[in-house]
Amino acid sequence: MLIVNPFLFVRHILSHHPFKTSTYFTTPIMSKPKQTVAAFSKSIAACASTATAYGACVSATMSDVHKGVCEKEFLAFKDCVQTSMKRKW
Repeated sequence: MLIVNPFLFVRHILSHHPFKTSTYFTTPIMSKPKQTVAAFSKSIAACASTATAYGACVSATMSDVHKGVCEKEFLAFKDCVQTSMKRKW
């Protein structure tokens, strides 16, 4: 009769699980870069109107692009994203 330690057996099975899991093996863990991208995505979605205004300004001035052309729209979009993410940079 083969005697198997149940704790080692479960640990072995979970170590070969296709997803990284937390200490308690209950929920998948999202990597830091993926968390950052997800946070940016949510913030940009929350700032759709300012993003649209900035995009429209850039599109309208494509033939004469130079520094500061759409600065007002960019700063409004940047402030909205920073407020949404609760971070400043």
